[in-house]
Amino acid sequence: MQMANNRIMAIQEDSKPVMQRLRAYIEPVDHTWFDNLRPAKEGQIAELKRQLDLDNLGLHLPEIFVDFLQEAGEGAGGLFYDFLHTEISLSYLLSRNTRIYLNEADGMRPFCFDFLKDSMGIFYSLNLNKNNQKIYMEETYEISENFEKLLFQCAVHRYEKEYYLHKAFFSANNSSFHDSEIRRKGIDLFDYLYQVIEHYHLERAWFSDAFNFFAYNAEMSLIINRSGAGFYGYIYSDDINLLHKIQKKWLVETGARIREVN
Repeated sequence: MQMANNRIMAIQEDSKPVMQRLRAYIEPVDHTWFDNLRPAKEGQIAELKRQLDLDNLGLHLPEIFVDFLQEAGEGAGGLFYDFLHTEISLSYLLSRNTRIYLNEADGMRPFCFDFLKDSMGIFYSLNLNKNNQKIYMEETYEISENFEKLLFQCAVHRYEKEYYLHKAFFSANNSSFHDSEIRRKGIDLFDYLYQVIEHYHLERAWFSDAFNFFAYNAEMSLIINRSGAGFYGYIYSDDINLLHKIQKKWLVETGARIREVN
């Protein structure tokens, strides 16, 4: 219970630097994480800005993105593996001579650039508008509201399971969700989840957004992602009976099925 309470304090939003908050969340279950980070050099960061021609375009890299590069620009200790199946490497970006382009998938058509490439060759881009720093996959699908939220979304996908004894993985494809009870009633999935977390006395995390939903208390936590077709998610708890109760209630109403429990 003490570890779960410490975890809650670490993921609450505050003014501490992002790397300090990530470290407080991750290190209780992975004490080597921070030591395995590989920082980018200041010269590399300056070269990225030059390649992107930011000065002439009047653009700036997000401050938190730069802070992260300074700590982990050549390796983030596996932070991105579970959610995005990749690792960050500024030297790789520089070698492919990355460029600014317009994000045609975004209605605001902001400037953006590719900052990650996953194991399947899929690129992830970051918008550079001051008020629009969304993350897109393959210039098509929005997956996160900004880089800071993405970091914590990746962190809970990778490490939340380490805080609990049991995990349930569930998913729903487009067809099963379309035919679900809540869909027939015209209820949005995340609106429905507000009812669920109120019932279980969970708190929705500050880094939740339109595509990622994370809620927690000391007894359990819930992750749902709907950035692709349908949705998938995880429930973590020390109480295996609680996972089975959830399986019989609200998951059925959303069209989801438990795929794995352990």
